[in-house]
Amino acid sequence: MIELGELRHGDDDDPRPDPVRAAPPARAGRVLLVLLLVLLTAAGSAPDPVRREYVTLPGPQVSTFELADGRLFVADGPQSMRPTTEVVAYQVPEGRRLWRMPLVRGHRVLGLTVEAGTLLIASSPAGNGQPATTAVDVANGRVRWQRDGYPLFGREGTVLLQAGSGTDPGNLEAVGVTSGRVRWTRPWPTTGTTFEYGDPAGVGRFLQLDRRGRVQVYDARTGDLIVAGPIVPASHGFYDRVDTIGGLLLVEDGSGTVYAYGLDRLDARWRLRLPVEARDGWGYQDCGDVICLVTGESGAQVIDPATGRIRWSTDRADGLFPIGDRLLAGLFTQGQEAELTVLDPATGRRIADLGRWRVAVTDPTREPLFGLHRLKDNRELVAELNVAAGQARVLDVLPGYWDDCATRDRILVCRRLDGTLGVWRLGR
Repeated sequence: MIELGELRHGDDDDPRPDPVRAAPPARAGRVLLVLLLVLLTAAGSAPDPVRREYVTLPGPQVSTFELADGRLFVADGPQSMRPTTEVVAYQVPEGRRLWRMPLVRGHRVLGLTVEAGTLLIASSPAGNGQPATTAVDVANGRVRWQRDGYPLFGREGTVLLQAGSGTDPGNLEAVGVTSGRVRWTRPWPTTGTTFEYGDPAGVGRFLQLDRRGRVQVYDARTGDLIVAGPIVPASHGFYDRVDTIGGLLLVEDGSGTVYAYGLDRLDARWRLRLPVEARDGWGYQDCGDVICLVTGESGAQVIDPATGRIRWSTDRADGLFPIGDRLLAGLFTQGQEAELTVLDPATGRRIADLGRWRVAVTDPTREPLFGLHRLKDNRELVAELNVAAGQARVLDVLPGYWDDCATRDRILVCRRLDGTLGVWRLGR
C-alpha cells in the first residue's frame, strides 16, 4: 500500500512582495530618481508568485531530517523527550514512504548524513553514552554496518569515526563508507583534537595539540603523520580558540593574540593582537579569500590570511558567508530572520540589499540559496536569493508558518511546531 501525505493548494490572494532594494551608488540626485523610477516600475509589473501543490508528512514534534538523493529521512531529534525508535525514508516531492527502520533501543539520534548512497545515523544512548554510527542503504533501509564513534566525512569514500567519551582515551579510525572496512586506526585523546574543514571533498588533515604547544598533523586518508613541531604555548593552560582555515592553523594563546602557522610545515606566518571587542567572539570562518572573525554584538573583523592585517570591520553582521566571489552578511532583526546584505570581500563595500529572510539550509557551493519571510496573515514568502546579481526573486507563498527549512535539488522541506513536514518542488 502506498501512503501519501495530504495534498494541499496555496491560498488565492497572494500579496505582492516589497521590491528588492539594490544598494544605490553615490551619484547625482537625478540618477537616484531614475533608479527609484525603475524599481517602482519593476515592482508594479512583477508577476504574482506561482501557487504550488505541496505534500504534508507526519513527523515527530522534535525531529531531525536529511534531504538527499531524492529522498527525505526523518527521525526524532536529539532534544526529543523520548528515545528515537525509527528512521523513516520518503520519496520527495511525492511523499511516498519508502521504508522504515527501527534503531537500537534507547538510543537518540544525534544527526543524519548521506554519502555515496549510504545514510549514516549518529546516535547515542540516553545519558550521553558512547556515540555509535549505523550505515544504511538509502534504497531499501538495510543496515550495512555498525560501529562505535561519531562520523566525520573523510576523502576517497571514507568516514572518520571518533570513539571515546569524557577523559577516557579513545580511537580515531577510517572506514569505508559503503563497506565499513577499517582502513586505519589510531589511539586518540578526546581533547586537543581539531580537523581541517572547508574542503568540499571532506576532512583532509587532522591535528593533535597539547597546552605546551606541541602539534602533530596527520593525513586523514592514510592516518600517517605529516609533520610535528612546536607552536606558542597556551598562556593560561588552554587555548581560547583553535581553527584551521585555508591551509593555516590559527590559535589564540589566552592573552588576546592570535597566531597563524602553515599546516604544511608548521612555520610561523603572522600574529595579530585582537581588539578587545573581538576576544569574546564566536570563532573564525572561512570566507573565501579572507578570514572572518565574528566578534559578537553584531560585529565582525575581516582578516587578510597572507599578512594577518585586519582589512575591514563591520558592526552590522551576526554572520558572514562566502557565496561565489561575494560575502553574504546577515544581521538578525526579528526572530530567525536576518537582513541580508551582499558585500565585497576585499573592502566590505555594500553591493546590494536582499531584504529580510530566513535562509533555508543548503550547500551554497552546489545549490541556489532560498529564503523565507513570514507575513502577518499566517503565510510565508519563498524567494530564490541570487547573491551574484544582488536580487531576491519571489517564487511562492506558503500557507501557515514553518521553521527549520532545507533545500536540495530545488526541493524545499520545512517543519511546523507540531512536527508536520511540508514538501514543495520549487520552480525556476
